[in-house]
Amino acid sequence: MKCLFGSLSILAFIVFSLSCSSRVEERDENTFSVARELSWYTINLHGKSHEITAFCEDLIDAIADIEGIKLEKVLISSGRSFQTLNKGEYNSILTISSKDDVIEDQYFFSDLFLNLGPVLVVRDDSKYRFLDDFHERLLGVWEGTTYAQKLEMNPSTVTRLYYDVSKAIDELIAGKIDGVALDLLAARRYAGGAYRERVKIVMPPLEKRGIRIVTGKNENDMKLIMHVNEGLKKLIGNGTYQRLLKKWKLDKEGVGVSEGIQK
Repeated sequence: MKCLFGSLSILAFIVFSLSCSSRVEERDENTFSVARELSWYTINLHGKSHEITAFCEDLIDAIADIEGIKLEKVLISSGRSFQTLNKGEYNSILTISSKDDVIEDQYFFSDLFLNLGPVLVVRDDSKYRFLDDFHERLLGVWEGTTYAQKLEMNPSTVTRLYYDVSKAIDELIAGKIDGVALDLLAARRYAGGAYRERVKIVMPPLEKRGIRIVTGKNENDMKLIMHVNEGLKKLIGNGTYQRLLKKWKLDKEGVGVSEGIQK
């Protein structure tokens, strides 16, 4: 009987401890949890996963310091970000998203930490600058880009799907297509590498997609987003943001945001 009572007591303590650790309501009003999945599986980061993760970790710490708040970083299994957010297990999630990915009415979005959206790559002498310029023109779309499905559904754009980026760029240079839609990191690899001075990237991105913090929609969530956005603005203004980009060798990748265009 004593053994049974002891086992039940231990079990009750474990359940209580787990309950307390998972409830965001019991945290101090200036303490917020930020959950991040183990991997950035929704997008190909072209060998920059470690650097991007480390940059975001440092940036979160810097935001917390400059805003005088505590941001507790938590790792969760892949594919559970919005599930844990909806259940109220954590105050926020750090995720790769655009505001079109989910119902905006249900969530608050911070400004972008890093810009990873799709861009257009055109020949170096091309005058095309906007997606509308490709009306009835042939646009190559790399199947790996996050924007591929949206472009294929656009009735004003004629698209050709490519599984090999190099082939798409070669056919662009040969004049067989008029542009290629790629995620920014992939575009930088080609426009800044072997195809330098033969192709160029058209900015801004087609979609404001990248790494940002997302919360639910209550008063405390709004407070967190305001802290994050204000802290990010301060860090951009005082040069810390750029120093972190350089620290993690992301300053030449074109993924950094500038004040006024990061939303």
